[in-house]
Parts: sequence; structure tokens; C-alpha cells
Amino acid sequence: MAKLANEVIYHIFELQKTFLDITDQTTRIEFVIFEQFGETIETLAELEELQNIKERSLFYYDRFHVVLKRIYESQPEPIVLI
Repeated sequence: MAKLANEVIYHIFELQKTFLDITDQTTRIEFVIFEQFGETIETLAELEELQNIKERSLFYYDRFHVVLKRIYESQPEPIVLI
């Protein structure tokens, strides 16, 4: 399997956590706006923007997951038998 430095892996995990935090925060804000004001002409643009932020955040979270998985599935290291 291809190997990445632990620092790189930890950095990827930190980025994924950040994307999850962004998703959580936008979901909370979206809920508060919807509960307090409903889906109106005045709030529709903001609710849509929050949804877009959430979707982009989850997209990048998924991309890191897929790329990391593919790296570790590719290029197996040769086994040396003695």
C-alpha cells in the first residue's frame, strides 16, 4: 500500500473535522432561522446559501475520504521474502 506521513494523515483528519464542524454549524444556523422566521422571501436566499455551504463542506469531506482510501488501496509495496 502507498504510505503517507502521519502528519499528512493527521492534517487530512483535521480538515475533515473542520468540514464536519462547518456542516454542524450551518445546520444549526439554518434551523434557528427557519424556526424563528420560517421560509419566507426574506429568508429564502440565506437558507439556500446555508444549504450550499453545507453541501460544499460535505463534498470536500467526501473527497478527502475517497482520495485517502484510493491512496492506501493503490501501489502495494513489494514483499521481500528471505
